Amino acid sequence: MYRQTVVALPAAVTEDEDVREWLEENAERWSHALDLEVLHIDPRTNLIGHDIDLVTVDDGQVNVQYTVEYYIYYGCRDIDGGGYDHRDISGEVVNGTIVFQTFEQPEPLAPDEEL
Repeated sequence: MYRQTVVALPAAVTEDEDVREWLEENAERWSHALDLEVLHIDPRTNLIGHDIDLVTVDDGQVNVQYTVEYYIYYGCRDIDGGGYDHRDISGEVVNGTIVFQTFEQPEPLAPDEEL
C-alpha cells in the first residue's frame, strides 16, 4: 500500500539542484511524507526520531533516504532493545509540487486472520 503526499514548492524553486537544496533545508515542511511507523517491528516499539541521510533529485525524480531510530520496551532493562531502520521514499516534481509515494505498513492481523 502506498499513500500520496503532495508538497508545494516555492515559485523560485524550479531546477533539480534548487529542489534538492530546498528539501535539505526545509525538512519540517515535508517530513509528514515519511513513513515513521514502527509498530510492525514489534507492538512495543516506540519511535525515538528520524534523520534524513541523503536527498537526490535527478530529472525531476526525487529520492530521500532516511533512518528511523526506535526503542522497544520489554519491561526489563537487560532485554529492552532498539535500533535503526533505513528507509527511502521517492517522488516526482510536477507543476511546482513534489508528489511523494510513501509505503504504508499494513494493519497488523490477529494470528487466526493471517491464515
